[in-house]
Amino acid sequence: MSTVSQIDLPQPGRRRRLPLVTLTVGLLIAGLLVAITPPQKADAAAPGPKDVIAVMFSWTWNAIARECTNTLGPAGYGYVQTSPPQEHVTGSQWWTYYQPVSYKLESRLGTAEEFKDMIATCNAAGVEVIVDAVINHMSGDSDGGTGWAGSSYGHYNYPGLYSDNDFHDCRRDIQNYQDRWEVQNCNLVNLADLDTSSDYVQQTIADYLNHLVDLGAAGFRIDAVKHIAADDLRGIMSRVENKDDLYIVQEVIRANEPIQPEEYLGMGDIHEFAYARKLKEAFGGGTIDWLISGNGIGETWDGFLDHDDAGVFVDNHDTERNGQTLSYKDGDVYDLAQIFTLAWNYGSPSIQSGFTFNNFDAGPPQTASGEVIDPTCGNGSVWTCEHAENEIVNMVGFRTETYGTDVTKKWTNGSNAIAFSRGDKGTVAINRGGSELTRTFETGLPDGTYYNVISATRNGETWSGDTVTVSGGQFTATVPSNGAVAIHAGAKAGAGCEDTAAPSAPQNVEAAADGTNVSVSWTASTDDCAVTGYTITRTGGEQGETTLTAPGSSTSIADSGLDPDTEYSYTVTATDGSNESEPSSPASVTTGEKSPDAAAEVFYKANGSWRDYYIHYQVGDGEWTSVPGEQLQQRCDGWYGATIPLGDADGLTAAFNDGAGTWDNNGKQNYALGAGVQVVDDGQITTTDPCAEPPTGDMTLFYSADAGWDAYYAHYRVGDGEWTTVPGVAMEQACDGWYSVTVADGASGTTFAFNNGAGTWDNNGKQDYRVSGSVVTVASGQVSGTAPCDLPSTAPTTPTDVSLSADDGAVTVTWSASTAESGIASYTVTRTGGAEGEVSTVVDDTTFVDTTVSESTTYSYTVTATAEDGSVSLASDAAEITTPGTTGGDDTEKPSTPAGLSITVDGDTVHLSWDAATDNVGVAGYRVIKAGGGEATLGIVTTATEIGFYNLTPDEEYLFKVQAMDAAGNLSGWSEIVSTQTDAGEDTQAPGVPTGVTATVDGTSVTLTWTPSTDDTAVASYTVRIDDGAATSEKTAAGPSITIDNLDADTAYAFTVQAADSSGNVSDWSEAVSATTAGGDPGDPGEPTGTDYSDGYYQQNSEGNVGSAAEVTVDGDASEWTADMVIAQGVANDDPRIFRGSHEGPVYDLYSLSSAWDDDNLYLMWQFTNVTDVVDPAQSYPISDNGKPYNGDIPQALAFDVNADGGTGLVDGTEKGVWGIRTTFSNQEVDHLAMFSSKPGVGQPAMFSLNGSGAFDYEPENAVGFDEAAISYAYGDGFCGESLMGIDANGYEGYTPADLSDASSFIDFLDTAHDTAQDTVYEMAIPFAALGTTRDAVEANGIGVMLLSTFGQSAIGSLPQDPATLDVALEPYSADSSTSAEKEDWDPMTAQFARIGA
Repeated sequence: MSTVSQIDLPQPGRRRRLPLVTLTVGLLIAGLLVAITPPQKADAAAPGPKDVIAVMFSWTWNAIARECTNTLGPAGYGYVQTSPPQEHVTGSQWWTYYQPVSYKLESRLGTAEEFKDMIATCNAAGVEVIVDAVINHMSGDSDGGTGWAGSSYGHYNYPGLYSDNDFHDCRRDIQNYQDRWEVQNCNLVNLADLDTSSDYVQQTIADYLNHLVDLGAAGFRIDAVKHIAADDLRGIMSRVENKDDLYIVQEVIRANEPIQPEEYLGMGDIHEFAYARKLKEAFGGGTIDWLISGNGIGETWDGFLDHDDAGVFVDNHDTERNGQTLSYKDGDVYDLAQIFTLAWNYGSPSIQSGFTFNNFDAGPPQTASGEVIDPTCGNGSVWTCEHAENEIVNMVGFRTETYGTDVTKKWTNGSNAIAFSRGDKGTVAINRGGSELTRTFETGLPDGTYYNVISATRNGETWSGDTVTVSGGQFTATVPSNGAVAIHAGAKAGAGCEDTAAPSAPQNVEAAADGTNVSVSWTASTDDCAVTGYTITRTGGEQGETTLTAPGSSTSIADSGLDPDTEYSYTVTATDGSNESEPSSPASVTTGEKSPDAAAEVFYKANGSWRDYYIHYQVGDGEWTSVPGEQLQQRCDGWYGATIPLGDADGLTAAFNDGAGTWDNNGKQNYALGAGVQVVDDGQITTTDPCAEPPTGDMTLFYSADAGWDAYYAHYRVGDGEWTTVPGVAMEQACDGWYSVTVADGASGTTFAFNNGAGTWDNNGKQDYRVSGSVVTVASGQVSGTAPCDLPSTAPTTPTDVSLSADDGAVTVTWSASTAESGIASYTVTRTGGAEGEVSTVVDDTTFVDTTVSESTTYSYTVTATAEDGSVSLASDAAEITTPGTTGGDDTEKPSTPAGLSITVDGDTVHLSWDAATDNVGVAGYRVIKAGGGEATLGIVTTATEIGFYNLTPDEEYLFKVQAMDAAGNLSGWSEIVSTQTDAGEDTQAPGVPTGVTATVDGTSVTLTWTPSTDDTAVASYTVRIDDGAATSEKTAAGPSITIDNLDADTAYAFTVQAADSSGNVSDWSEAVSATTAGGDPGDPGEPTGTDYSDGYYQQNSEGNVGSAAEVTVDGDASEWTADMVIAQGVANDDPRIFRGSHEGPVYDLYSLSSAWDDDNLYLMWQFTNVTDVVDPAQSYPISDNGKPYNGDIPQALAFDVNADGGTGLVDGTEKGVWGIRTTFSNQEVDHLAMFSSKPGVGQPAMFSLNGSGAFDYEPENAVGFDEAAISYAYGDGFCGESLMGIDANGYEGYTPADLSDASSFIDFLDTAHDTAQDTVYEMAIPFAALGTTRDAVEANGIGVMLLSTFGQSAIGSLPQDPATLDVALEPYSADSSTSAEKEDWDPMTAQFARIGA
């Protein structure tokens, strides 16, 4: 931690609190003014068009700076909001930031210097910084304590900042929110409520805000504003510099209470909580059309702020935890609400971006010493990174582009789908329904092609991805289920491009029939500017020639409602808006029987209280059933269901009831259900049949290779088990275009994410793939249960070598036999073509003679194998033949072999041409084979004598050959093979910087791991730089990990990592990670240094006692400890506070310190005594005041001298002790320091060791948490010893430290009525490894130890006793003169450490 920067605040002066009656009258007058005179509009409003705030909740200052540069600035965010930056209470919970203990800019999120640098970095990226300001209150810790930066505090006492009379007098929690005075004067959940009516408090707060403004803060989010009277807040803000240039947004939660947001108008925007609640009601319930009804959600709605005064959000750090709003846990629905907010014209939006959590108090990931670990985004990260999601980033751009325009051209389907335009600048369509929505929408945008910014990606000014085409104020688009489409003027395709050529002809057109529905797909065309759409021409059937269009960049259509058992043909052309391509080759298909209507299989979970179950529903926009609806039938134990036909509708709206007036209507929103399995369980809708038998056994998963990765990995977990280690299990190529992995026992349910092993992931939009079944296929985000390749082991192998011959009116089919573990039972030969359509025949042998063919007809044959266990293979490759006949069928002459092959190369494009072949009847077409480039071999049929191949891999060799064919099926010989090399292309893009570098030490070896970098081509290697402070060296790693052996023992190293690609481009070096090797000499502390202050009852290593070897159980029971183990002896009743009186009882009065050890651990036991019951029984202490050490969170320290190194105990580069403790070690012998709280389980206890500079710091390699170091401690009540010596006196009677030198004044308190249950024992076990030593070394050389007990900032006792802990005992404490200044002075310790072992 760097040096703490304390802002200069005014010193406390005389401050006057108004009498209660005056304050009350003032509030009443303020209330009347609010009612009579509307405040002026705020000057401090978010300026457009960049009015979006990224709320980086719990993000460190360094990480925010990185995001400003990499994401927020390029995306167009106007502001980033930080968490509260001031010093706060310690603890791991998220809410610690909201409990200030000082206004120092030091927190677990970073230092003051890092905060300042973050503001400068963000400003340079065009992003201004808003600070979350907590100014209503201070901490909620009744016992006080020590803050993050070491500041001591009490509940109502913050030295140098606020004292008791700076807080309201109520001093209890708010009980009645209908009482204005109580809400603004009492404590919010015990948080000490500042008297914000005080001039001093107002100026102190303003000084804090002004300091932030001086650092570059552009505004504030003011926390808990309702609890600050409006006039008080105006008084504070009147003292803030440049307040009219700041953006202020205030947290005023609207409720049915006297205090309303409107009272705070004129000082900035106000968060409109009602907006977020309505979004949850709409998007959470599934019915969203009412959000845009009339004027739509916003200022015209009752109880909503004006547009110019409203700050809006989907959720914030409070509501995502208390359930009042949607949150990241709502997945796609949450993102839809964010998209709506960014598109809608109301208020200034904030995007919450925090971390995932499983309980209310959970804080962000932290180091052992409590610092928040720099957040990173990506698969496996606990950070939600909502601000960086592609659709959110692009919708920020949508908002910027459409700023200031009106909402126009609204449309709804009356339920779960809406659309609207923003003037002539943009249009958004949102579908909350359970199935995709295809329709034509109106827009104000001019004609052209626009990228769908929800799915398209932007790199600088270049867009790529899906497009839609606007023509005549309309566009047709398919909006996914729980998805959106958005277009705007800033994302227009081909903008600025000079269009000089038509697109290439669509290739690979395929048509497949499902009943009377046909799906047509093709490979995307290319164009010199951009392809804007496709025209599909269908011929066949009663309709004749029909023209269809595909919206935007879609490469498929669904053609439904066709005639049954009818052949259709489809051709496709591409257009760029100005030019049209040549038509594709035709694709033919024959429909089957009429497709059945869709249906919903509805399941409803039995609730245990209803006798009967009914579903009352409406299909599409049709009529509702008569109440109570259709009775559900029991489907299986605990589930009732019904099958509901949907006809042409996409789904139904439903509510459930018991037939007797008790309803489940989803909180008055009803349930929006789609086709297929729809399961309703406690308000949630899922799609897995609850009555189906759960699958068991292994899972074989196939993953499509269409990502073009060099390698494929499956990262998964079975059920709720452990995830595989990133990147997961390498997948094997199963067949052309597919990779697979088999997961043991995975069929019952497995969660997957896929990656290329180099940082590129497919994690299903952060939802992962949750699948079950013995066979699962994942392709382009879609999941099915059909295997695309041969299944391993159980399924038969695919038949191969299918051969055809035609003679005497028959076709003979032969093939090579398949194999299967259970044996082959039969083969199925399937023929297509001819008037009969598809015909299948089951045979037992590998030869089949088909005698039902017609002459002069082309047929295609495939073969599948069926095993004895019933499993079926994949179909063979198709073989084709044309039977002889009277017209061309007798043609047996082959065409000539194509010749004259010529290749031209243009970058990643290859053009192939050849001379036309000849034939006795005529050449019908050509087969072209492309191979090479590390890609699958491709075969294409064309009627032309030239063809182009696009988007090939740069700098790769490709081979081509051509074959001619005629109408009778005769094939020529293959042409000669020609080859060429694509242009290398210039790779100038460096890989990304490696992140997440971690180091694990094993003796003199260090293992480094890091998150793989990404690159536009591929990361080829990594360079690891090793720096020991004197010299550097480098090693090369092929992947994201390396183990470095044979390093120097006990040496601190810094490691950085750099990524390189095959073109020689290198990334910047990663952030350094440090580690210190072990394995060296355990060391020798040498002879003791310092002064032995043994005198009278104060003793150090009395009679040569240095502890002893023993078996000790750390449980707070001291019965195992003996007198010969005592290494330092103190006296009772010498806590320095007793000399100023006994009202603050001597709870932390150290009496004795003992030591023991075994082979692995050092054991320490120390005794606290509290004899107030004898020296001043009138105090009734500790019964009245938590008089036990373990009831207070008070820092304790154990200083060790283990080796020849040593230091003063200060933190490197500062004048502060560890944890802010005001102690130095004048003999410079301390090399290890254990810091912990007297209250186990509180804070981040750690063992600190010296760094290379001979000082302490908070770096992870030099500060190891107790849990990690296996250090444990416990406490118990009672006293361990044969006597309890001290002086029976107190400060009220004139007792002083000088009296301790008179041994005759001492008594044995065990001879008095002292209750030893008020005394306390502590035990601790410390592994020798945590001290860098061994049992042998301790027994041979010894080590030194000193125990210090503090009370906040300073030591108030030590063992061995050091006079520095009593040198100002009689002087008053600055914040409370009734107690001792020893609580705050600096203590230079000069006493010898007690020896252990030797």
